[in-house]
Amino acid sequence: MPMPPLAPGRSRILAAAAIDAALLVGIHAGALALATGWLLARTDAGRVDVGEGDAVVAVAIAGAAAPAWVAWTLLITHRRLGTPGQRVARVRPVPEWGVPQWSLYVRAMTSPLSLPGWLWMAATPLVAGMTAWLALPALLAAAAVLAGGVGSLAIALVRPSARMLHDRVARTVLVTVDP
Repeated sequence: MPMPPLAPGRSRILAAAAIDAALLVGIHAGALALATGWLLARTDAGRVDVGEGDAVVAVAIAGAAAPAWVAWTLLITHRRLGTPGQRVARVRPVPEWGVPQWSLYVRAMTSPLSLPGWLWMAATPLVAGMTAWLALPALLAAAAVLAGGVGSLAIALVRPSARMLHDRVARTVLVTVDP
């Protein structure tokens, strides 16, 4: 009978989180830089006023990072791969014994890495000129994900062997992966 996988230590968990957070910030910063470059190119480096069409293109470029991030996160969840940080740290989320595989999607939606997606879903009705009430569910989900992320960070710093809050909600565990 095979041995159960080992739980990763604090250094692996924090390394995975730091790499993923850096990638997330980098993707969004790249989109903002691309949108800024578009505006500078279209306005002769700011000498001409921005046209409405150019402003829409710039907002679309900057706003595309969040749904692209969500789609990528769901793709790697579907393929049962870890995030880039998890692959470097050699950890992977798996469902608890007897829990269906779709719990990995719950983990993806409650992970702190899902925050840009929830904020994007909250901003979309507002940008479209719809009533603010339509943004409330996604905004509440974003607040819960943010609070859970802060709580998980505190847990990881104080008690590294404990499961993160999004793993508890989704009933998943992080395990060490052999190289």
